[in-house]
Amino acid sequence: MNTVLATLYSEGFWIPSARAHVLGCMVRNFLIIYQRCAGWSVEKGLPWFAIVPKAHALAHQGLQLLQEASQGQWATNPLATANQMQEDFIGRPSRISRRVHARRIHTRVM
Repeated sequence: MNTVLATLYSEGFWIPSARAHVLGCMVRNFLIIYQRCAGWSVEKGLPWFAIVPKAHALAHQGLQLLQEASQGQWATNPLATANQMQEDFIGRPSRISRRVHARRIHTRVM
C-alpha cells in the first residue's frame, strides 16, 4: 500500500490505464493478503491486527482503478476526490465549538 499511495500522490488527475491497472491489482492483492493474515491472527488468538484499515474504501478505490483502466487510455486518480484536508479543517472548528460556552461559539470558531 505504501507503493500504491506514493504512486497516487506522484500522479496527476489522470493516470495512464496500464499504471492504473497495476495499482488496482496491488490494492486487491493487499486486501486479500491482509484478510488472510488477520484471519490467521484471530485463529491463533494473537492481537497482531488490532488496527483495521478502511478496507471497504480501499476496495472501492482499487475497483475504480481496474474498471476505468479497462475502459480507456486514462483512469481518474482516486485522490482527486479524497477529502483528507477537509476532514481536518471541518474537525477542528467542530471540536472548538463543542468546548466553549454557547454565547462564545461564533467568536471561538472564527
